[in-house]
Amino acid sequence: MSDVTSINHLPANKKGDTTLAEAMMVDGAVAPEEEANLYNIDAIRRSIRRWTIVGIVTIVTFFGGFVGWAAVADLDSASVAPGTVGVFLNRQAVQHLEGGIVREIKARDGDQVKAGDVVIELDDTQARANLQINQKRYTGLIATEARLLAERDLRERIDYPQALVKAAETDSETKDILLSQTNVFEARRASMKGQEGILRQRMVQSREQIGGFEAQQRARADQIRLINEEVATVQRLLETGNALKPRLLALQRAKAELEGQRGDLVANIARVKQVIGESELQILNINTEMQRTVTQELRDTQTQMLDTAERIRVAQDVLRRTAVIAPVDGEVVNLKYFAVGAVVRPGDTIMEVVPSNDVRIIDVKVNPNDIDTVRVGATARVRLTAFNQRVTPQIDGKVIQVSADAIVDPQSGIPTYHARIAVPMEALRAADLDPSQLLPGMPATAMIWTGQRTALEYFLQPFMTAFRTAFRED
Repeated sequence: MSDVTSINHLPANKKGDTTLAEAMMVDGAVAPEEEANLYNIDAIRRSIRRWTIVGIVTIVTFFGGFVGWAAVADLDSASVAPGTVGVFLNRQAVQHLEGGIVREIKARDGDQVKAGDVVIELDDTQARANLQINQKRYTGLIATEARLLAERDLRERIDYPQALVKAAETDSETKDILLSQTNVFEARRASMKGQEGILRQRMVQSREQIGGFEAQQRARADQIRLINEEVATVQRLLETGNALKPRLLALQRAKAELEGQRGDLVANIARVKQVIGESELQILNINTEMQRTVTQELRDTQTQMLDTAERIRVAQDVLRRTAVIAPVDGEVVNLKYFAVGAVVRPGDTIMEVVPSNDVRIIDVKVNPNDIDTVRVGATARVRLTAFNQRVTPQIDGKVIQVSADAIVDPQSGIPTYHARIAVPMEALRAADLDPSQLLPGMPATAMIWTGQRTALEYFLQPFMTAFRTAFRED
């Protein structure tokens, strides 16, 4: 045993240390059995050494490869934010301005509707009656306008619009309206012509009186001429003494009477001419007053036509809206009325329609330590923790709002930033989720993408943080 130990202290050759077997063979002091054992020990040493080297190389390669991968591999960084399901962002309320009585319900909660589809019908009795009243009133105003235009233009007959004439062929009420206006036209025209006729007859009589007065005036003129001749003859005889003066005075007195009568005739002619002038003025006044009245009535009628046309438009709109339609494509939710005959108050919400392209809102609370990396527009993956996590996938969304300041929870006293994540309907359908199953208040967890970092940066981050804060205490 001392020989074996001494061999360990032999000098090494050029190729390396002398093996145990070689050393003992040099001394020649080893038995064959011992020589075999020595060779086995040497083989074991070489095997251990080889596996040690292989292990070291493997460890170095693994850690070197891991460090290399960690230095170049980019990993997504996300902020985990708990929250709850909010409301739909663009849910459309279906309302009715005037309200009414439910006649038929055509869509209920969960039904898919298209924009313009009738979802509920209200009773239209009152709306239809109001429309018909205004339409009849408008028909009467059109007929009145046609009659007034004929009176203004002094036409012999009324030219009604063709549409009104055709309507009168099948509608007795329209026919009665036209007949009534025609009677008014003929009566007013006959009245005006009657007044004019009386005045013109008076004018004819006055002209005949003037003719008589003028004839008398001519006769008086002839008598005066003859008396003047007789007076001249009597004056000559009186100068020669063959006539008496009373005879001359009698002739002069007769002449004065005739001249007085001629003056009365001139005055009578002037008076009758004045009557004719007054009659002509009265005829003119009748026509002027008639035109003034017709013009004013025409103006009032056309104003009423505009007002009635607007009333008809409103009545048509009210009647049309008794059929309540869906404003957008989507799903009916929150139906408020379920029975025929229910009274809808003006302005009340009848139901809501969730648009097909709408988004669901997830309200989350962001840790203040992550707020520097959470921004509007950041992508997020939402997990609805209220559902079975084994079969419910994560849903893609996008941050649409981040609060400007931290908000302290009144219960826990922990400050957080509030953010809103919009989840589109397409993402919900892709996850095989029924949007109607997402009720406000359901718990959810969102992972908001904040950027990328290498794995090495993840590992070194705690050490770097500790290093930056080290040796800074007072």
